[in-house]
Amino acid sequence: MLKSKNFRFWFCIFAIQIFTACLVPTAVLLSLPSDEMQVYLEVTGLSISGAGITETKDILDRHFREIVEKGELVFESEGKQVKIPYTDFELQIDARSILEKIEKGRYKNRYFQLIGKTTGYEGEFIPEVYYNEAKLKSIVMKMEDFFYQQPINAAIMLSDGNIYVSEHQSGLKLDTAKTLDYIKENITTDPLKEIIISEDTAPDLFNVTEPKYTTDELAGFTQIYAEERGELPAGTAENYKNVIALTDCYIIGSGRTTSFKENMPLFSELKGLDTILASALYKAILPFEDIKVVWRKPSNQPISGIEAGFEVNLEDDGDLKFLNDSANEIAIIFQTNDNNEWIIAIAGKPGLNAGEIITEKTKIAPPVIYSQDNTLPEKEQRVVEPGKDGLSVKVYRVLNGESVMLYEDVYPPVERVIAIGSGVKKVDIIK
Repeated sequence: MLKSKNFRFWFCIFAIQIFTACLVPTAVLLSLPSDEMQVYLEVTGLSISGAGITETKDILDRHFREIVEKGELVFESEGKQVKIPYTDFELQIDARSILEKIEKGRYKNRYFQLIGKTTGYEGEFIPEVYYNEAKLKSIVMKMEDFFYQQPINAAIMLSDGNIYVSEHQSGLKLDTAKTLDYIKENITTDPLKEIIISEDTAPDLFNVTEPKYTTDELAGFTQIYAEERGELPAGTAENYKNVIALTDCYIIGSGRTTSFKENMPLFSELKGLDTILASALYKAILPFEDIKVVWRKPSNQPISGIEAGFEVNLEDDGDLKFLNDSANEIAIIFQTNDNNEWIIAIAGKPGLNAGEIITEKTKIAPPVIYSQDNTLPEKEQRVVEPGKDGLSVKVYRVLNGESVMLYEDVYPPVERVIAIGSGVKKVDIIK
């Protein structure tokens, strides 16, 4: 009985010693990484075959650093090119995530290495990419101007008394949000690949913008209803041509009120000529029953180069405002010709009701003021101020055989001043 107990005691002691002797080395081996494990890896244009963990890390670091230092975004438009280095938006390619995945594999320790289970690591990885999103967004937003193409409206032009419509041009605008996603996706999936952003390589990143007026929309403007023209004053031709090159046609929608000052502001740069053009436009719209003048400030006196009764005073609150009360759009066309003339025409679709404008002009004799002047010889007279005739202009519209007076402009005469010497009686002079 005693021998049996002693045997069991010593057997347990012996078993514990054997278990301890095996467990401790195994635990130590399990805790030690297999620094000799071979790596077989495909990543971002790089193939690693049979390298150790440490060597793999060095290879990856050098490879990714070279990509960042040499990589760049390429923006191309109309034969021009802008390159943005990856370093401008602080691109970083992280190799640690790849190494962590390798080291967390099943055969990552020396125990499995000793028992012959570490035959190497094989795999293909996409590295993690980091960059300064705010800086990249700022770069892409700045490139909007590089790609931007302004849409060009179709225009109604005059040629030898006929109308033709010029072709419109669509515009182009870079979509910032789509471009940022495109760059992020390409850099993440393949940082080594050159990213070229252009309308040819990435058409989905661009939005086509249509102009306000297309060629088809203006094709119905086939009739010239009114036309005014005159010689360009000296020194104004070039500026006038520059202005109409920017906006040679205004489309006035049905029910819309238009202000010469507010809606045609470029002409305000043509000092002197702007008054002539506003007055010519005013005269051109008067024949139309369905184009109503809302506001026009006349001048106190006739203006040289403008027919009396039709001038528009643009000083202070002066302006020309008119309402298109017709059912259709109308076009106000500004042009020039080889004879150095400005031309203003009103065009539209068939059906606009226009008449004829006639005037009735009456001179108003100036009053005479006599002033006694003791320095003059006796009974002698001298004209101090010659004075000026006044003028009354009545404007009529003749439409469908009926004449209607639209308004009357009156330009007051300027007094004639005559100085008289002593001994002359005013009553005698008047007689």
